[in-house]
Parts: sequence; C-alpha cells; structure tokens
Amino acid sequence: MKIKLYSVALLFLFIGLFSNCIKEDAEPVKQPAGKRAFVFNINIGEHGVRQATEAGEDLFNENKIEKLWLFANKKNQANLFIGASCEPIEGNRYRVAITAEQEQQLNGDVLDIYLVANHDFSTGVKPETVEALKGYLLENKNLNKVQLQSFVMLGVTQKAVNTAHPESKDLGQISLKRILSKIRFNMPVLDLTGYELEGEPEAKLCNFRTQGYLDKAENAGSLINMEQYSLLNELYGNKKCKRYYSFYSEWSNTNENEAPYIMLAINLKRTGENQAAKKYYYRVPVKASEARLKNNVLYDLSVTIETLGGPGPDFPVTVQSSEVSIKEWSTYPDVNSDISSPKYLLVEENNVIMSVVDNYRVGYKSSSLVTPRITKCYYQYVNEDGQVVQDNIPSDNEYYPVLSTSDTHISFTAKIQTNNVPKHFTIELKNSEGLKDNVHVIQYPGQYIAYTFGEKSSWRPDGTLAPGLNNKAVYHIVILIPPKDGEMILGFPETETRSFYSKSGSYNYYKEMDDDHITSDSEETKKTVSPSFELASQLGATIRMKLYENWSGTDYLRYYGPDNYDIQRSYAMHVCASYTETRIVNGKEQTLDDWRLPTEAEIRLIDELQHNGSVKAIMTGKWYWSASGAVKLKQGEGNSSSTSAHTRCVRDVKEYEF
Repeated sequence: MKIKLYSVALLFLFIGLFSNCIKEDAEPVKQPAGKRAFVFNINIGEHGVRQATEAGEDLFNENKIEKLWLFANKKNQANLFIGASCEPIEGNRYRVAITAEQEQQLNGDVLDIYLVANHDFSTGVKPETVEALKGYLLENKNLNKVQLQSFVMLGVTQKAVNTAHPESKDLGQISLKRILSKIRFNMPVLDLTGYELEGEPEAKLCNFRTQGYLDKAENAGSLINMEQYSLLNELYGNKKCKRYYSFYSEWSNTNENEAPYIMLAINLKRTGENQAAKKYYYRVPVKASEARLKNNVLYDLSVTIETLGGPGPDFPVTVQSSEVSIKEWSTYPDVNSDISSPKYLLVEENNVIMSVVDNYRVGYKSSSLVTPRITKCYYQYVNEDGQVVQDNIPSDNEYYPVLSTSDTHISFTAKIQTNNVPKHFTIELKNSEGLKDNVHVIQYPGQYIAYTFGEKSSWRPDGTLAPGLNNKAVYHIVILIPPKDGEMILGFPETETRSFYSKSGSYNYYKEMDDDHITSDSEETKKTVSPSFELASQLGATIRMKLYENWSGTDYLRYYGPDNYDIQRSYAMHVCASYTETRIVNGKEQTLDDWRLPTEAEIRLIDELQHNGSVKAIMTGKWYWSASGAVKLKQGEGNSSSTSAHTRCVRDVKEYEF
C-alpha cells in the first residue's frame, strides 16, 4: 500500500525574539542605544499567507542575511526620504540610524518602507527616488554556475511615524521575499519498457535570466542557456534533484520558445543487449500557470519518461511534467498547521496483473472525491524486425478499458484481447485537493508472447545475425488456457537422457563425450506443449540439416566438440543438446544452456500464434525439426524439406510465475 499524507495549507512561523510582537499583550520592545533610530524585526517569507509553502534551505544559503539596507519615502512622494544600511541588535532584530533633520520631519507621516537584504548600495549609484529603487537592476553572471553565497531579498511595508511618540519608531516585523525564483527538477522516473538506464541522467536549465529588477515585474536582459549539463546529484529529503534559479521572466503563451525549460540527457540501451548505450534528449517545459517565473516562488518539477528521446540536443522530444508544484518559497512551515483534517490519497495496489480476467477493482481511501482517467493504453511486443513496438489503443476500441468509481473502490473492465500480446494501461487517480496516484495494469490473454533479447549464441558466437535475419528477440510463449480445439496436452514435455560419442581414428573405439536431456519422441510427448517456454532467437536459427546422425553401423549419436565442430555437418538433436544463448539480465550476462528440440505441438502452436496475433514471422522457414520429425508450417518459405529441415531450440521456463 502506498500512502501519501499532506497537511493543509501551511502558515509562516515568527522567528526568535519577534515571535511575540504580533500579540496584543506583547511586552514593550526594548529600545536600542541612541534615540534617533528605527528598529524592526525581519522574517523571510510573507506572514499571513495561507497557501502551499516550502522552507528555504540553509544548506544552499537561501535564508542567509549578510547585510540590510532600508529605504523610505513619505507616502505619495517620489523622492526617497531615507537610504541607509542597518546594523543588527540581536537575533532577527535590527536598527537603522536617522539624522536629526529626518527626525524633525516625522510628525505622524506615513512612510513607505523598502528593506533590501544582501546587496551593498555603498558602492555605485544609490537610488534617490522610489522609481529608481524599484527599477534598480540586479545581475548575477554566475547564476546556476556556482552556489550562491546569499540571495537578494526585498521587504515592503508602511508605518505612520511620529517622533514625539518613541514607540512609533518600532517598525515592527518586515517580511523579506527573495528576488529570484527557484526551479527544482527531480530525478525523472523511467517507465520505458524494453530499455534500461545506463549511468545517471544529466540536465541543464535553458531560457532563464541572470538580470532582474528589484521591484518591477518586467523582463531584464536576455535569455540565457546553461552551457554544461550536470548530474542531478543534490538531495531533497531522500530524493535526488537539481536546483536552478532565475530572475523574473515572462513570456507569451503564443511564443513558448521563450519559456524556460529543462534539457534532459539520458543514456539508454535495450534491455538484455550488450551494445553501447545511446544518449537521448528531452525538453521538459517549466509550466507556470501565469506564463511567468515569479520572485520567491518555487517550481517543483517531476517527469516520467515513457518514450525514447531525440537523437541530439537540436532535436529533443518534448515531455510534459507529470507533476508541477508551485509554492510560495518561505522560510519555516507553521508548526500550528491543522492536522485534524489532513489531505490524503491511499491506493491499495499500484501494480495489477490481470491474467485471463476482464475486470478488477482496487480499493482506495481519499480525503475528497476521486476522479480516475486513463493516461496511456497500449500493446507491447517485438515485431519481425526486432523492434520493440508500443501500439497505442484508441479510446473507441473495443479492448479499451472502462472505468467506474465508488467512494472506496475504482473498478475497471477490459475485454480480453485476442492478439496474443500483453495489454498495458495506466490509471491516474486524482482527488479534489489535487493529490494523485497511479495504478499500472498488465492484462494477459489465455496465450501470449513476451520477450527478452539475446546477445550471442553457440551457433553465432560473435553475436551477429546470419544474412537476411534481423531479430534477436527470445520469445517467451506462455499458455494460461489451452486452445479449446485440438488435442493439446498442457505440461512440461518428457525428456530422456541421450549420450553423444566420438570415434578414435580408424579404430572402432567410441568414447562417450557428453549426455543431455533430449525431448522424448513418444506419441504423448508429440502432443504436449510446455505452459511456459522460450524459443531461441534468430541467433539460433540454423541452416537445413538432418534430425540426427549415428556413427556408421552403430546406434551411437555423433558428437561434435570444439576441436571438430563443423556447423555445416551438425544435426538438429546435437544442436539443441549443445546450444547456449546469452542475454543480459540486470547488467550481467546470463547464459542459458538447457535447450531441447520442440515438440510437434509446440511448433504448430507457434505457427498459429504468428498468423493470428501481433507478433509475426517468428519462424519463417517451410520445415522445422521437432523431436518426433519434421513439421511443415502453413506459409513457410525456402527450400527446406521433410528430410532436411531448419532447427529452432526451445527451453522450459519452470520458474515463471503464472
């Protein structure tokens, strides 16, 4: 069971000494030395905002205060009345000195106050007007190149000040908000059947800005792309991610080429193959609801990779974020969050197997109404060219699932397909509070074909396919329910031990070199089909040959070892007894050596499947050897015959979970 528990909207927490200043019965604030000064507390975040928030991270200096400057103007006046640096008193409490002349002019005037953190106005041109302050241009050319030492922040408030009343010089709490926006890109989830990840993904941010105004929501400077990709080697909780930053940026919905995006590079290779991985490129747009990156806002991106990317950075495949969370980027979550009415979505099963069943239901618990939808539905198999195919199923197809929900369950009905390959579909459950979870379903028909890929074989030890062949799929045939017609016996075919002999020169001396389990040629075995067996890939597709070969005048089966092995002289029974095929499983080679000749019924079953399902051209020759003799295929081609047929070995997969 997968549990997701979220508390309701978070509040901002007052910090340290100023935590009591919002109470009506707060104790009088102790004045600093010197009468001509304003005092105030700071808070990083916006007090009183009841919405989703996330704390700034001290590890990345997001809450660090190095310096403060306070500016003020009398309400409705253009010129700044005060512009001075501040000095700390204790904790989050600061003071800023004013002159005697400034003090004399404050007789109950309302001041617009601007507090700027982590920028030094002592050098360069200090703004003299409100407009100049708001339009003050900030720049950081090292943005997203090195870790920032601190973040420029701005706090704005109003206060009526009358120097005849000393308590009015306490400006109270001023909340600071960072000028930058933050983008956190989480480690992508790979949901690409038939491929596996090699190494770790790399990413970079594109279309961000290294310039911005202190208090103007306008674009400044040009759009920048990071030059280098980097690993997602940072942590948020126990999840890997990468953090990026940008100044304010906006774009037109009609020109999304200006929108920020993540360029993602992933090394992928086919599951079970030993070839070098290829790099694929993806473009992940930063989807912002207002077509802009706002200051002091976190954009948290998660993406699921379900398709191959582009072959190069100039031709990336665009993938949309599976989850975009936009939060006020605050300092501390409120410890008084209401946990008496939490938001939650609990799904009992996330992975469902439907074996020869057409309906299923999954229980769930949710704090609000749940709406399900199918996000993907497809058949998956390897075609005759050795390519993994995801064949999307349209929603109006008779085999497309139908969903229904109650307060406690989601039910889905899907007609069992007749194309002999698995059906995959994903159901997204989303409740009214925006929480999501997925149920991944695989539906198997009564007979189906799965696959892995071979790397090399004893027949083709260099791993290359013979001319005219192009499929390294090791097809796995599973029989859950035998066909109603015919005389098929479902069970693992009987085998018997047979020995192979070598002959010593011209002497009639025969030495037993090897023995193996050979498929029986009995009448009963002839009709038997293994409920789970694999067919050697085309790495094991042979030329025409005999079924068996004895030493002249004897019943001894001939042995062909490494020193006298002649591919042109071998025979079917010996090929399967000595055959091996190697594939890659979890990054390691797995060599399979328990092959046998198929039964006649197994060959006829494969012939039926390849003419009545999605997987075609599995066995393309005219005649193939079974343990009891040659079997002619319906539409086979070539010049094989009942005495000189092709061979494709099989192996029982007894450890398979039906």
